[in-house]
Amino acid sequence: MKSTRNVLENAVLGLAAMFGCYWLWAVLLAPRLQWPVMTEKLIGLACLYGIGFGLFLLIGKPGEGEPQRQKKLLPLKTGAFCVLLQFTAIMLMSLVNNLLNAVGLIKQPAALESTTPYMLFMLLVFNPVMEELVFRKLLGRLLLPLGNGVYLLVSAFCFGVVHAVSLGIPQVLYTFLLGLIWGWVYLKTGRFRLVVLLHSLSNLFGSVILQALMGISEMAAGLYGMLMMVLGAIGLSLLIANRKKIIAREKDNLFGAGEWRMLLTAPGIWVYLLLTVCMMVLKAW
Repeated sequence: MKSTRNVLENAVLGLAAMFGCYWLWAVLLAPRLQWPVMTEKLIGLACLYGIGFGLFLLIGKPGEGEPQRQKKLLPLKTGAFCVLLQFTAIMLMSLVNNLLNAVGLIKQPAALESTTPYMLFMLLVFNPVMEELVFRKLLGRLLLPLGNGVYLLVSAFCFGVVHAVSLGIPQVLYTFLLGLIWGWVYLKTGRFRLVVLLHSLSNLFGSVILQALMGISEMAAGLYGMLMMVLGAIGLSLLIANRKKIIAREKDNLFGAGEWRMLLTAPGIWVYLLLTVCMMVLKAW
């Protein structure tokens, strides 16, 4: 049987190989070739989910993990709370983005893209399915045998960090928090389709609707943005008010010192981080 360290190492290095293959095309090659946009996107998808995904399966070997667990239902009240927490993640990302922009560490975000059938398909169907397959389901097979806390922390951390290259630093916090929410839901229910649905709803509320309203009027988009902030504040308030009940109900020590130590001392994590930082620098340069 593989050691805990080897399993974690292979999982993260598999992710590094997968996204490194994609970044090799998207960051280093595509800008120099100046091919049609759709051609660049299709080749990027082939690099990421063709060659890159194959490398992830080869290095990480997620098929050797734990057997499928019994699936459970998520109570409607808990599901609604998880949706509110997704708005909380949006609110916190917005605050961080505004703070970094105010002190001059980042530029104002670029204008949102117009909604197209291709973009809607990617945001609402393809990306939720493929990203949840990699970060929740397949990483679950690898990391859940190491403990629930290790799975939640490592999968959310890797999910957040990988978005820094394409979406910027504020998105790391946002996607890390979303990764924790979806990882917890998958941990409790074992239902892949449920986390795909939550992911799709997050993209719908946080991107698609906002972009559609921007095409109508800035006032409509501003009012919708305020609504998202209010919902986020409600979610945060409920989380704070019920934190003791939530902690008491969770029998596992999800985020103890051992889980953080395992994350911070894993060489594969540092390779993953270094690769991400290098790609961010090259993209900016």
